[in-house]
Amino acid sequence: MGDRRLPYEAYLGGVIPRMSRLLASHDLIGAAFRAVASPALFGPGALSRAEREMVAVVAAAAQHCHYFTHHHTAFFRAEGGDPALAEAIRAHRWQAVASLTERQRALCLIAEKLSGTPTRIGREDWQPLRHLGFDDRACLEVAHVVCLFNYLIRLAEGFGLQPTEAKAHDE
Repeated sequence: MGDRRLPYEAYLGGVIPRMSRLLASHDLIGAAFRAVASPALFGPGALSRAEREMVAVVAAAAQHCHYFTHHHTAFFRAEGGDPALAEAIRAHRWQAVASLTERQRALCLIAEKLSGTPTRIGREDWQPLRHLGFDDRACLEVAHVVCLFNYLIRLAEGFGLQPTEAKAHDE
């Protein structure tokens, strides 16, 4: 898996994202959060890296979080995600993307509902993923990824974080 301590820095040309700096400002909570988040976001599991980033963009867009929508749209593309889908998610139009796979649609649906209306989630909302072979553990993984981003979105919005600019290649 390699060194994944600060994986998002690679996408930003070595710049430490503002969220990473915010988390690091409380050594005890920041370290504990990283210990929980790293396996969910970067460890082996039912979701690919691109799918995890897609879910992050859906969660951020569902909550109108500019910071995470901006960054994770780019990270989704960097992980091989379809640029047209990335922009459609960002613009709240992912449902209209004709090339969306059944798996992508199911992941986007649950990410959007779990982010926007979590009290309305029922067993039936997990059925599209279950029909695709997701077992309890895989569904829980999806929920962890979505909920981790929902937590981070609250921090970003609560502290007014603005997107971090990547370093220019000639700097």
